[in-house]
Amino acid sequence: MTHPNALSPALRLGAALLLAATLSAQAAPLPNPARLVSITAREQPLASFLQDLFAAMDVPAAISPTLNGAVNGSFAGPAERVLKDVSRVFNLVSYYDGSVVHVVPASELVRRSFNVPAALAERVLRDASEQGLPDTRNTVKRSGASLLAVGTKRFIEQVEELTRVGDTATHPTVPAGSADFRVFYLRYGSAQDTTLSIGGRQVVVPGVASILRGLVGARAQGEQGSEVLLRPSVPGLRGQGLSSQGAALHTSTSTPSGAAPSKTGDKSADLLVSALSRTAQNMAQEALAATAQPDGAQVRIEADQRLNAVIVRDLAERLPRYEQLIASLDVEPQTLEIEATIIDVNTDRMRELGVNWRWANAGQEILLGNGSASDLALRNGQTVTPSGRGGVVSAVLGSAGQFVARISALQAEGAARIVSSPQVVTLSNVEAVFDNSSTFYVRVAGREQVDLFNVSAGTSLRVKPNVFRDRESTRIKLNVVVEDGNLTNRQVDQIPVVERSTVNTQALITEGESLLIGGMVRDATSSGEDKVPGLGDVPLLGRLFKTTTSSTSRVERMFLITPRLAGSRAPTSGVSSRQRTPLPPTATPTNLQVSGPVPASVPPAGAGDARVSQPAAPALPVQRATAPSAMAAAPGDTPAAGVPSRASVVLDLDAAPSPRPAAGGPRGEPSSVAALPPALVSPQPATRRAAYR
Repeated sequence: MTHPNALSPALRLGAALLLAATLSAQAAPLPNPARLVSITAREQPLASFLQDLFAAMDVPAAISPTLNGAVNGSFAGPAERVLKDVSRVFNLVSYYDGSVVHVVPASELVRRSFNVPAALAERVLRDASEQGLPDTRNTVKRSGASLLAVGTKRFIEQVEELTRVGDTATHPTVPAGSADFRVFYLRYGSAQDTTLSIGGRQVVVPGVASILRGLVGARAQGEQGSEVLLRPSVPGLRGQGLSSQGAALHTSTSTPSGAAPSKTGDKSADLLVSALSRTAQNMAQEALAATAQPDGAQVRIEADQRLNAVIVRDLAERLPRYEQLIASLDVEPQTLEIEATIIDVNTDRMRELGVNWRWANAGQEILLGNGSASDLALRNGQTVTPSGRGGVVSAVLGSAGQFVARISALQAEGAARIVSSPQVVTLSNVEAVFDNSSTFYVRVAGREQVDLFNVSAGTSLRVKPNVFRDRESTRIKLNVVVEDGNLTNRQVDQIPVVERSTVNTQALITEGESLLIGGMVRDATSSGEDKVPGLGDVPLLGRLFKTTTSSTSRVERMFLITPRLAGSRAPTSGVSSRQRTPLPPTATPTNLQVSGPVPASVPPAGAGDARVSQPAAPALPVQRATAPSAMAAAPGDTPAAGVPSRASVVLDLDAAPSPRPAAGGPRGEPSSVAALPPALVSPQPATRRAAYR
């Protein structure tokens, strides 16, 4: 007789498969959840407690650096139950991706939507369920015409990987045997993405390669390098001191996104977390990419950072379209010279009123004054009325050797202008930074290490210009961020207090106009009184024995921003490709055909896409002259035989002011940023002329 609870092997196998399918709909379970742990905490930081808990479970952990709080008490029992109790008290969310458990506060859950086709959305949902990614706190579902994912940052990254790999099926394809390669060299644009620090934020400016990938629907096959131009400032004091800057650089290349370095200083644990996360990520990508189209059938667009070039693999008949598009993107930006005049208007006011007197008789002398050097004039043998500020009335009562009194009334008002005029040359849509600040370092001692944190104070000015044409005029849009700070005499924990004033504004001006920013005012008031004890307190009569002084200091800082177009030419493109033909043997420099900058590694031979001839008319009506080199010549000078002639501009040196040298250049020499308002004049015998060739 068969036992009623016994199951046939087929039924047991089916039940096991059904149970496995049910579990696969949840996130991967934590290993060793029933392991017994015993932890006693006394004001232990939450991050350190979680590290100890997961270490007892033999699971690598990535703890969010924003976790705050301390744990107290004794915890004993299964590790999973201890984790649930702590998560419920501190409102934590744990997510295990199969290699590393990620713990973040519930406030850091991310919500992101992906605009993907319906077929791709169904595929992503199926792949996520098969890999066991979703759980009760990390979900992904259809929301109208998009895919909505809610969960931890690591979960969102995994869903994004699924959409990226699944999207390879919709990539444009190239028939086998008809693909061709073309290298496009850039002159003005950047092939790879560039990371800039604009207004204290890290902004990624896409390069030409990324723009082309977005247009044709191709994805990057690997990580594209980014060039960091400005290092961000240290914003806070939680693990972001000088000692952590090197660790941050290491973390960016070794730690996966969303994983935080270990707070306990265990570097081996951080490396293990990084290695396991990268291994799991690569395995997932390889498994999903196995069903994608072969690599030889995809459109490929890559950026070469070394040559600043874009490499395209596509049909041969499509490559000319890429060349036209890149030529439209690779245009010369407008160059501007920005002059920022920083003006300090200092208005001081001081009022003084008092009576000083001396009495001397038979070798006895009494002198009462306010302690200034002018009191010496009241002694015998000195001039009674010396030169001084304000109104001074001196009187001799009786004998000049006995009693002298001076009534002083002083009112002083002064204004001082301290002008600083930094200048910088920048490009349109590129931020220019003026920074004049002082920095000191504060030592902060922790439980396990000592760190240094920098505190800066000074004047910082960030200007981002944007030049465009508006009907018949040239206009400039300015994004301005002004930060003015100084150290005060007040201290907190023996650290000076820093006062900062910030102005963030935008303005639209016409070429030739300036932007004035003011309103940063600092006031200081002081008052004092000098008197004879007792006599100075007598009503009415006490005014003869005391001096009162009051002063007010008012400093107003103004910023005058003047953008100037440093010179312009017709928009040209620097794009070129390797399809060139050798130059004729008899070619002269005036017949040289170029199509873009050629790196030193490329043979200097080529047939051009564009012929260089006389300079085209400027795109913007700017009255300035720029010349990389200038040579004064007499009116009758002619070029030597065999030297090609170049266009000349005749300037009236009597009517035009002297050019201002560029920053760092010798005074009086013309430069590429000299602001000259020249006028084209006809040759006249009485006019001094200089020909700029």
